[in-house]
Formats: sequence, structure tokens, C-alpha cells
Amino acid sequence: MKVLILSVLATLALGAPGVIHMQQRRHQYKEGVTIEETLRKYGISTLLKLAKDAGLPMGETGPFTVFAPTDEAFSTLSPQILRELEKDKELLKNVLLYHIVGGSVMSNDITNEMTAQSMWTGHDIRFNIYKRMLEKDTRVTADGSPIIIADIKCSNGVIHIIDRVMYPIPSDTAAAFVAGEQKEFSTLLTALTKANLVDTLKGKGPFTVFAPTDEAFKRLKPGVLDHLLANVTLLKSVLEYHVVSGTFFSDGFDDQAKITTLNGKSVIVRLLEDIVVVNTAFVQYPDNVVTNGVVHGIQAVLMPPNVHLQLVES
Repeated sequence: MKVLILSVLATLALGAPGVIHMQQRRHQYKEGVTIEETLRKYGISTLLKLAKDAGLPMGETGPFTVFAPTDEAFSTLSPQILRELEKDKELLKNVLLYHIVGGSVMSNDITNEMTAQSMWTGHDIRFNIYKRMLEKDTRVTADGSPIIIADIKCSNGVIHIIDRVMYPIPSDTAAAFVAGEQKEFSTLLTALTKANLVDTLKGKGPFTVFAPTDEAFKRLKPGVLDHLLANVTLLKSVLEYHVVSGTFFSDGFDDQAKITTLNGKSVIVRLLEDIVVVNTAFVQYPDNVVTNGVVHGIQAVLMPPNVHLQLVES
């Protein structure tokens, strides 16, 4: 079994639920207590039941690092997804394997944008570290799911408890995701193709894409979309204003954060309770994990200030 050798960052230790704080005590190692026994102690019963159903014992072998969703995290999955997982044991097994990494990975081994190969061969988990200025905390995520309890040491590995199930498993690039969601993003795909940006979003990235839905494009004033599609330079400028270098999941945004786009201009992110707003566009479909970043579906087209003026003048 391949054990990951990862670079070391500042110590990130156990904090209050939803947050990993600096300079707080970690959970202590207890000799002889396995991952399975520890999960039971922490009340992680749904994961244990599903692991048993899938034939994945966590008692003796290892070492493993388990990113363990809470029972509440599983309860937020739709009934359709739960039925699908219960019916398809091979899919269930792969989803659970995606939450496991070979070797013992502590929180101070994690660096921003690090990827680690999960036990489901060929599928990597992306990690991000967000230092949120207004909240005065540091949040660590695995595929966008916040680690709420870190570094629970066991005799055969380590557990990090997360508050979301990492599902669906990312298998496509940002470009392929947009192409595969024709019901929502067909106009965006047409625009990306016209501006020769499809290959960019197929690239290594990582990228954060604020993807306007078809309805968002319909909300543009009459003639604006046709004008953009007829002017490739202008269209490219608008589309690059929707792409950020780096992976920003919704849990990583800071209120009133100014983020520079590939266009060179910045967007401003606001947090309204559980809703993320980019400039004036509400994020309608957040946190679609892709192999080279994340896609957020938004309900309005973002216009860079200079392009807005050009459109007004034209």
C-alpha cells in the first residue's frame, strides 16, 4: 500500500464544529483503539453500517486516513442517492473508498491545493486551506467538505470528521462539466467555444468557475448576447471575468472578499447567511467539484466594469 509523503504546513488542530483553529489541543492517541472502534465512540454509525454493507472492515488493517462524514451529513443526501448507494454495492464501495487515503495523514501534512490519491484508484481528493479574516479562523476542506474534528489518532491510522459526504465523485474537468449539463449551461458552452476557452477549462488549473445558467443569459438586455458573440475579444474578456485561479468552495469565501479573475479585474463576494453572492449574482448551484477545481452555477452574467461601459456606448 502506498503511503503518502506530504509537505508540512503550520499545525492545524481540533476546534469547534465546522472550524479548525490554530494552536488548540489535538485528540490523543490511544494504543489498541482501532478506527472502527473510534468511529463507534464518536457516534459515526451510518458510515460504519455502510462500510459493513460494502464489505469494508476498518478494524485491523492499515494504516489508513479516514475522512468520516457525520450521520447528519449522510442524512442530507437525497433519498434517491441513498437508494442508489444501497442498491449498487460496487458504487457504495467506491464512494466509501474515496473517503479513505493510504497512510496516516495528519492535518499538519495538508497544504492548500494538495491532492491525495484515495483508495478508489484514479480518484484524487483536493484539499484547501482558507484563512478567513472576518471569522478569524482557518478552515480546511476535503473536496469542499469542512473538516470539523481533526487528527483523531487510532492504532491503525487517523480519522478526520467531515460535515458533508464527498459525493458525487469528481470525474470531469470544468469544461466537461459545463458540456455535460446542457439543460443549464448550453449558452455558456456556446460562448466558451466561440471564445476558444474550452481548452483552458480542460487544463490543470485549478480553477473556480462562476458559471451563468441559460436563464442568466436570458436576463441580459436584448441584443447584448448577440453583440458579445459577434465580438470574440469582448466575449473572451467577459468569460474570463467568470474564472478565478485557485479553488474556492463556498465554505472558503470570506465576506466582502475581493478576488481577482483571469480577466485581471476583481469580483466581490458577499455572504448572506447561507447564500453566496458574487457582485450581484446569487450562487444558485454551489460547489460542483471537478477534477481541476470547482464550478458554481450563478443566476446572472457578471460584467467587468470596462465591458459594461463598452456595451452602454454601443
